[in-house]
Amino acid sequence: LPQKNRRVVIFPSLEMFVSWTNGFVKQSRCLQLCRTVSNVAKHKIVPNCLMTAVNERAKCVTPHIKTRPPTVIIIGGGLAGLSAAERLEKAGIHDVTILEAQKELGGRIKTCKMNRTNIELGAYHIEGASVANPVYNLANVECLLCPRMQKKPRKEFYFTTDGRMALGYDEAKMWCEKILHEAASFFTSSQEPPQWNLHEYVEERLRTITMNLPGEARQDFIMCVNGLMNCLKAKVGEDLRNISLKQFGSAIEIPGGNLKFPGGALGLVKSLYNCNVLFEKVVQKICYGTNTLGHRVIIQCCDGSGYCCDYVIVTVSLGVLKTLGDMMFQPRLPPKKTSAIQRLGFGFLTVIHFQYAKPFWNKGENFTMRISWSKQETEFMTDWVQGICTVMEIVGPDHILKVTVVGREAEWAEKMNDKSLAEEFTSFIRKLTGDGSLPCPTDVIKSHWCNNIHFYGSKSYLGLGSTVLTPNNKKVQSRGCVQETTELRIQTGSLNKNFLKIVYKQL
Repeated sequence: LPQKNRRVVIFPSLEMFVSWTNGFVKQSRCLQLCRTVSNVAKHKIVPNCLMTAVNERAKCVTPHIKTRPPTVIIIGGGLAGLSAAERLEKAGIHDVTILEAQKELGGRIKTCKMNRTNIELGAYHIEGASVANPVYNLANVECLLCPRMQKKPRKEFYFTTDGRMALGYDEAKMWCEKILHEAASFFTSSQEPPQWNLHEYVEERLRTITMNLPGEARQDFIMCVNGLMNCLKAKVGEDLRNISLKQFGSAIEIPGGNLKFPGGALGLVKSLYNCNVLFEKVVQKICYGTNTLGHRVIIQCCDGSGYCCDYVIVTVSLGVLKTLGDMMFQPRLPPKKTSAIQRLGFGFLTVIHFQYAKPFWNKGENFTMRISWSKQETEFMTDWVQGICTVMEIVGPDHILKVTVVGREAEWAEKMNDKSLAEEFTSFIRKLTGDGSLPCPTDVIKSHWCNNIHFYGSKSYLGLGSTVLTPNNKKVQSRGCVQETTELRIQTGSLNKNFLKIVYKQL
């Protein structure tokens, strides 16, 4: 048939096909038609059907042309960057380079020795020790964990700065769990919560609950709940005044509890270190979409060196993105992404380890001091010790107390020298206990995440302007709440019934 008249036509029978062609085919093409009819009769299909044509077109790709393997640069040698490099290696992408700003890998995983004891200045346990957690699975594969041991329950003491002490009791713990559960339920509720932050909500609920309690019982109750809320502050990494009440219940805890690394969390980093790493490479600018020299990304470092790649994976901390994100990317990131970066919170948390020649506590009993600050004390913060949340014993061959400081006070503590820290902490402990004979520590080791230019903070959280986001770039009704979307997404699930129980147990 002429080119313009060619069609793919399906006939119900061979006879109809022959009848139709007799009226349109010229005698000079009868031989070609007969061959086609014979082919149809033999195979019972129409030749040159659409699927055959598509397959033939696919075969036209020249088989001998080889594409260049992609080059990937990962910025940041923390757990995220190392995990990405390992995943790419397993997928067959071998041209991968990590640019690490510091002299060592690990990011905020840092294990060091204090005399004979391993101490953690960053992540000190796996949160959610179960197969649902890929970090737990990796640690098991690398034989970094040991069987769970039945540990002694911590002996909890609640202290105030006026020298009062109380033991935690069940009623206060029960009400604390109830308050947290109510706060978390606002995330899945179709009703709008009060326009409060988490701290204001807890204060209001405490006022209502303690209204009918007698004087002394009321004071002990408030002391215990304030102490537990102070521990929650250490868990989320920020003052509760900056935590969104609406989004508080969005965090889903992986079951399994917490599990420590016997040999230190740094072993997890070493198990992933099998690729090309360049140290002390502080990235100054990421130029993307350039297509210069056949590469789509050019990375400029502060030491004057430059690197080209096809793909870049940026795993720097949220603190760096919040501080330097506008200058780091060229062109600048889209407004949706920059807005998400600025709305998310990145809290300050510092851990300080004090070693003593002799313990003033009953060693081996998981000694824990919970600090119960009054409302007036938390409103006017003038000293780093006012950011102390917990003081707990590090079980081991040495006599070490671990102090957790949260908020701007953590930043202040990092800037102080070790001698001043030891003296002020000793004065604080003597004031809490009323014992002026307590000794000074002999050694001090602290973390430096807040003032480190490669981190600018410790833990991310959902602040007052943050919302949980869904993957479709539009507002959707999901689990009873309207959620606004963006390119930076936080994975969430439905509210776990055991969420608050798990949170409370970890306090």
